[in-house]
Amino acid sequence: MTLIESMSCKLPVVACNLPVFHEVLGEGTFGKIYRSVEEAADHILSFIEKREERELFVMRAYQHVLNDYTSGVFAEKWSALINLER
Repeated sequence: MTLIESMSCKLPVVACNLPVFHEVLGEGTFGKIYRSVEEAADHILSFIEKREERELFVMRAYQHVLNDYTSGVFAEKWSALINLER
């Protein structure tokens, strides 16, 4: 998924208002969700103009990827799921 790839590259993320994006971005904890073109532009400008805010989002998002979306995490989840079915 593009959002996870962007977060793993330590890039700020702005995404449209779709349920899957809320799940990945943690309801705005790891990136910003927009509901209109104007809101998207505001979020992008905010990331450009507010360095500290941008860096906070980037570092939280990067840690989120390491905690929840690495291959090791997925392997553990699949292994647990397979073991449950036995």
